[in-house]
Amino acid sequence: MSWDGFITKIVASGKVAQAAIYGRDGCIWALSPGFQLSGDEVKVILDYKKNISSLKTDGFTVNGVKYTLLTVAQDQCMLIGTAQQGGGVYISFTKQAFVLGTYTHSMQPGPCETVISETAEELIKLGY
Repeated sequence: MSWDGFITKIVASGKVAQAAIYGRDGCIWALSPGFQLSGDEVKVILDYKKNISSLKTDGFTVNGVKYTLLTVAQDQCMLIGTAQQGGGVYISFTKQAFVLGTYTHSMQPGPCETVISETAEELIKLGY
């Protein structure tokens, strides 16, 4: 399956600045151009349930940008973070992957969350 179409659709919405889809094994499925997480960043995201307290105090990084954890929406399996310089990140998990999207200080957080959540739901419906 080609995952690049998902990233193109996410970013073309105008509600997400950069996006990525990673497998739960840490492998890259698709990325926005110039956007990539380090191995350590992926590991922190994948292990978030084990590290909630440290994520709340220390935050986490995505593509080298530090985010403060705002909330963990367990019912949606979603991490929500905000950056010091404005903007934020939404990360939504499926059985086999996670979908991540960032928004800038000039973008609204709600629409970014919607696009990322809907993309994750689409992957879930496809069996991922």
